[in-house]
Amino acid sequence: MKRIIKKKENDKDFSGVRSKPNAATVVTFVLLAVYGVVMITLFVWALFSSVKTQYDFENNPFGFPEEWKFSNYLVALSKFSVPVIQDGVSRKVFLPEMLLNSLIYSVGCTIVNTAVTCCVAYVTAKYNYRFSKVVYGIVIVTMVLPIVGSLPSELEMARNLGTYDHFWGIFVMKANFLGMNYLIFYSAFKNLPWDYAEAAFVDGASHFHVMTRIMIPMIRPVISVVLLLSFIGYWNDYYVPMMFIPNHPVAAYGLYRYQQATDSAISTIPMKISGCMIVFAPIFVLFLCMKDKLIGNLTVGGLKG
Repeated sequence: MKRIIKKKENDKDFSGVRSKPNAATVVTFVLLAVYGVVMITLFVWALFSSVKTQYDFENNPFGFPEEWKFSNYLVALSKFSVPVIQDGVSRKVFLPEMLLNSLIYSVGCTIVNTAVTCCVAYVTAKYNYRFSKVVYGIVIVTMVLPIVGSLPSELEMARNLGTYDHFWGIFVMKANFLGMNYLIFYSAFKNLPWDYAEAAFVDGASHFHVMTRIMIPMIRPVISVVLLLSFIGYWNDYYVPMMFIPNHPVAAYGLYRYQQATDSAISTIPMKISGCMIVFAPIFVLFLCMKDKLIGNLTVGGLKG
């Protein structure tokens, strides 16, 4: 009894003791803290600058606005445009339409690419065929070796197949499994136990049923993170839409053209910053809604019942 009491007292004495952080942890924390402060400072500066007049920005670039010009956002939505020529007819695409094009492009490419990559990663991770190793090797090779000079042939192929300047054509182009997302899904499926599938096979389930109803739901946190990161990447992409859907400019391409604007109504720096903030707003809201999925603990487990 005395030994038990003494052990409890010792545990009580050391329960509140915390280990001191090492130098690497302190340095990492300081660097991340400085980086966070810089990012927040730039965001606040851009937010204040977007509601200033040009005169106020030139004389007080880092202070509060003397006059809050929220109308800058309305002017950016109504005045900023990108000229396109479609079927021999010239027209202007304004910022609201560019935002809609970005939404269609980002959502479509994200869903198609994630679905194809997830299915291919499941098959190669859970079925031990020679073809599975070949697919894994192809992904690694394409990530290590840079593929350059293929753009002219891709454009020519898109024109010959009739997929050029169509959203569905670019969705077909994105229906591939190459890239880092494949390795993420491959690792997630590789760590899942096969016992659940064997139990389902005993009950008469098909391979497709096991994949869609058992295995894929078990890595739902991983899928959520991949969907979010892919959407952000496609939203910020302007190069591919500029080359393959030129008559449907996206918001990222609009910002690329925005910096070259010469119209007096939108050529001021506050106006350009307000346009950037409009394009940035959807991603910021999406990140706030999904931040727990993005920075949370990615774990996969079993099923009950």
